[in-house]
Amino acid sequence: MNKGFIIAICGGPGTGKSTLVHKLTDHYKAKPIFEGEEFPERVKENLRDNKNQLESRLYFRNLLTKMHLEAEELKRAGELVIMDTFWLTNNVYTQNWLEHDFQKELMDDLYELDAKFLSMPDLMIILESNKEKVREFMMKRGRLFELSDSVLDRFVSAGRAHYYFFNKHDNAVFIDRSKLDFYKDEHFKLVTDLIDLKFNF
Repeated sequence: MNKGFIIAICGGPGTGKSTLVHKLTDHYKAKPIFEGEEFPERVKENLRDNKNQLESRLYFRNLLTKMHLEAEELKRAGELVIMDTFWLTNNVYTQNWLEHDFQKELMDDLYELDAKFLSMPDLMIILESNKEKVREFMMKRGRLFELSDSVLDRFVSAGRAHYYFFNKHDNAVFIDRSKLDFYKDEHFKLVTDLIDLKFNF
C-alpha cells in the first residue's frame, strides 16, 4: 500500500464520521485521529443553548489545528492517517452559526492565517444525512444536550452547509449515508472502493 496520505471524514454532527474512521483504520491499518467525545462543560452548554458561539469556534479551531499538525507529522513519516474532521471544517460552523459579521471576519482572518501553514487533506469524504439518521446517531452517542429538536435542526443545517462549502474542492466526495450502514460489507465497500481508486491501493 502507498502511504503518506491524510483522509478527512467530514460532515455535520451525527453523520457517523467516527464510526467510519474506526472501520477504515481497521481496514487499512491506518492511524486514526479523533476530535473526541468529551468537551468542556461550557462548550456543551454553548452548543445546547446556541450561545457564545465565538468561544466555541475558537475552542474547536485550537483543537482541530493541533489534530491536523499531528496528522501532518504522521503523513511525513509515511503513515496513512484518517481523521473524523479537519481544521477547515470549523469554518462551516463559523459561517452558519456566528450571528455577527465582525466575528465572522475575525474567524475568516484566522483561517487565512491557518491556511499558510496547514495543508489540505489528500481526500475529503463528506457524509450527508437526514434528520432521522442524525437523531439515531445522537441517541447512540448519549449526549443528552444534543437531542432537542432545535439542536438537531441546527446539526442537520450544518450538514447541508458542508456541501455548499466543499463542493468546489476537487478532492472532496460526497456520500449520502441516510440509508447506508457501514457495518454492512456492501455499504462499507462503497467507501473503500472510492479510496482504493483515489490512491491506487
